[in-house]
Amino acid sequence: MSTKWNTADMPSRVGKAFLVTGANSGLGFGTSKELARKGAKVVMTARNPKKGEVAIAAIKKEEPNADLILVQ
Repeated sequence: MSTKWNTADMPSRVGKAFLVTGANSGLGFGTSKELARKGAKVVMTARNPKKGEVAIAAIKKEEPNADLILVQ
């Protein structure tokens, strides 16, 4: 029997910190959002600070208490 893993299967990440590269789009953005949803502190990197701020705003719209930091 094969079961597929999805983000609902991810345990709590409260008390954990993660560094996500390319966090303003694509897989990096999705990873940042899901980690934040699970309570992690997420250090997001983006080459373009404006795009990084837009990504943070988008995540905070869904997860207002998300602990996010942007690093260029």
